[in-house]
Amino acid sequence: MVAELADGERAQLDALALRGFRVAALRDPLAALHTLRRDGADVVVLGLPLAGADPVAVCAALKEGPEPPALLLADASGQAPALAAALPEGRGPDAAAPRPLDAAKLALAIHECLRAGESEDAGACGVSLAELLVDRKRARASEVIELRAAGVCTAIHLREGDPIFAEGGSLQETLGRQLVRRGELSHDEYARVVARMTEAVIQHQSLRLGEVLVELGLLSPAEVYDALALQVREKIVACFQWERFGYDVHDSL
Repeated sequence: MVAELADGERAQLDALALRGFRVAALRDPLAALHTLRRDGADVVVLGLPLAGADPVAVCAALKEGPEPPALLLADASGQAPALAAALPEGRGPDAAAPRPLDAAKLALAIHECLRAGESEDAGACGVSLAELLVDRKRARASEVIELRAAGVCTAIHLREGDPIFAEGGSLQETLGRQLVRRGELSHDEYARVVARMTEAVIQHQSLRLGEVLVELGLLSPAEVYDALALQVREKIVACFQWERFGYDVHDSL
């Protein structure tokens, strides 16, 4: 639900609908309150500044009820910090996004609100992976983005917004299978590697596949490094096929 937006911003609502969101656009906060009481909403996007209404009272009213919606401020007036400070816990805004609105940034902000509230609708964020990565690059974020889709989970590690590592993914993206697929390792050689790693587990040792490849003389350390670098790229590239995905963000270690 979106209230108090300029005419030029309403085109962004159509873009949100194309991304899978159900959007109700209201002319003013009072209409938003009536619609919220009647139909409910997961997120209310409130445009600031408000014309002829007290933003503190409007925010508090929107957050009334046993299951209030997340409240996202589309702020063109710099009022969001003051509102957050003026309102008691649980009655203030959950997040703020600058205006003019951009569909991708707004979709990301809505997803963050849903995810913070553990909403059932938070599974798909309505943005592409490219838009998400561009947003994190702008923020120069150092974090781990955990992407989920089609039963696959891939974690992309960022350093100041740049992808530097990826883990998880599908079985086809494991290092051994990639080496066999590219012809850099034969099926018999791969079987030897698996047997050595199994032997190590029985002996309570922890060996990585790359270590075993070097130990058995199948690849040099430099070749293992190059293979790992290519594996990371392929894991990340594979995620771009997902039109809809969910994600979580974790602090990098």
